[in-house]
Amino acid sequence: MYICLNQATAGGGMGMEAFVQLAAEAGFSGADVNLGYAAERGAAALCDLFAKHKLRFGGWGVPFDWRDPGKHQAGLRTLKSHAELAAELKIDSCCTWLLPSSKLCFR
Repeated sequence: MYICLNQATAGGGMGMEAFVQLAAEAGFSGADVNLGYAAERGAAALCDLFAKHKLRFGGWGVPFDWRDPGKHQAGLRTLKSHAELAAELKIDSCCTWLLPSSKLCFR
């Protein structure tokens, strides 16, 4: 097990190169992965980026907002290609978050 930096908790809106550099400079062993980067530039480019900074791959996030019914169906079409990229890169952890809701009545 090793500690990874998550892009959203690092401030979000940061490009993948800057995020990976930040993770390395902050002393993390790994960084969570944006598979969209690999989809656009190729798996080798993502491997090279992480190798350059001596980082291990963390998990990858579901590439769509599954809580939004409109985005959910469209997003499912991209899930297979992202899962195939993850398998190619030997990344076996996929993450999402269950956010708290203020609409529930707690007693």
